[in-house]
Formats: sequence, C-alpha cells, structure tokens
Amino acid sequence: GVKTIVDAHDCESFIAREMVRAQRNPLLKLTGLLAYAAIRRQERSYMALCDELWETSAEAVARVRNSVGEAMSRVNVFPLPSALDLSRYPLPAPDREDPNMILSVGSLSMPPNANAAERLVTEIFPRVRRERGDATLHIVGGGAPARLLRAAEETPGVVMVGFAPDLLPYYERAAVAVVAVEEGNGILLKTLEAMAFGRALVSSVVGVEGVDVVNGEHAVGARTPDECAEGICRLLDQASERRRLGLNARRLVESHYSWNAARETLRERSFLFSADATRGGAPCAS
Repeated sequence: GVKTIVDAHDCESFIAREMVRAQRNPLLKLTGLLAYAAIRRQERSYMALCDELWETSAEAVARVRNSVGEAMSRVNVFPLPSALDLSRYPLPAPDREDPNMILSVGSLSMPPNANAAERLVTEIFPRVRRERGDATLHIVGGGAPARLLRAAEETPGVVMVGFAPDLLPYYERAAVAVVAVEEGNGILLKTLEAMAFGRALVSSVVGVEGVDVVNGEHAVGARTPDECAEGICRLLDQASERRRLGLNARRLVESHYSWNAARETLRERSFLFSADATRGGAPCAS
C-alpha cells in the first residue's frame, strides 16, 4: 500500500523544552511548560502512525525516539540534514572583508537567540575588545528584547542592525561569524548559512549540532565565553586561517548540506522504497 512519510524539521517537544529553559519571564516560562506538554502529547499521537520519519540529524532522531517512546519501534527514523540552495549563497569577494568585523545573525524574538546575543555583548565581546580595541560586533536580527538593546548601548563597538532582508552585504564584510546559542535542537540554518558564505565560524557546541564539522578544520568550537573570545581574536589576527576555515566550511556545505546533496540522498531513499515495494515488505530500517 501507500507508505506515509513525515518530514520533521526538528524534535518539536525538545525545542519547546529548550524554549522554557531559555525563557526568563516566570509567567512565560509557565505558559511554555503547558505548550511543551501539549506538543509532546501530539508527537506521541501522530508520529507513531507513519511508516517513516525524516529528522534533521542523528541527535534529533534520538530525541524523537526518547520523546515518543515504545510506539516508535515500528517506525523507521531516517536522518535527512537541512540543505541550502547554494545559488543564493555566493562566496564574497575577499576585498570586501572588514578585518575587524564580527557578525552574529538570528531572530532575536526567539529566546535562545536573544540569550546568545546577550552573552556575546556582555561576556564575550568585552574580552575581545580588551585584545582588539578596533573590533566591532554587528548583530543582525529583529525583535531584540529591551535588556539586549540596553546592554548593546552600554558596550562600545556593538552595532544592533535589526532585521535585514538580505544578509549578503553583512557576510561580505564580516571577518568572523559567531553562533553562540546554548539552547536549541537540530541543524541551525544560520550555521549552514555562515559556512555557505565561506566565513570563518566560531560556534558553541549547540551551534554546530548535527553538522559534520571538525574543530579546527571547518570551524572553531567554543565551550566557554573565554574559548569563544580566544577563537575570535585568533581568527581576527590570522587572515589566512580565516580563509582556510571558510573555504573548508563552504566545501562541506556543498558536499553534505546543499540541495544537490539532499537530492542524491532522497534518490537513494526512493530506490530503497521502490525495491521494497517490489518485494512487498516494510521499509528498510535505517
């Protein structure tokens, strides 16, 4: 018969739980807890009904199985990474780069992004400025909370850009891109976008979750504010290292996280389904 496939962007219950963890307002935290409980009930009711579930990473696959439980035992869960149309992400010309510019991108109405931006402004960037007094931090994204705007006003070198319909002008000028999120799930598109633009990336562990980056080869990993600041300063001082990391990151996106790569993965998956239909059995386990 006809097989049912669910293409899930993330483990939504885990995201809801992370939103609760990131939320500072007690009333909104309570509202978030109620939403988390409702989303988890929905996941348990509908995800177990499909034949195959596609998730963005192996980590997300594990979270879905944990959330839904035993009911997922009959469902094949298949990791299908997020992918970009690389025609929209040209490599910037080297002569457009501002060697002092640090860039952070993300919708600031989302608590994990707002928290990350606040950490950048209050904990990480001041450490960078002590070493590189000419460094600037440009934060692109709409919906910034008042506390973040106040912190930015009090921190020299921070530029709050707001919402930008086109990110290319900012990535053209950026020397280093930073993803400092500590709450979240699945592959973050802002991480892939920075890599696709060929920009040297400093990222938290959560920021590169689900992406097959090798620390020091495709990006600089940072577990603490000190490590993040040190990574940024090192890259600001080393133009050749920035270019090396950026080109390696771009090649990784081309081979694993582009539309062409996703198309090949789905073509292979379709072949498995076709072969299985001929045999008349269940989908192959992944």
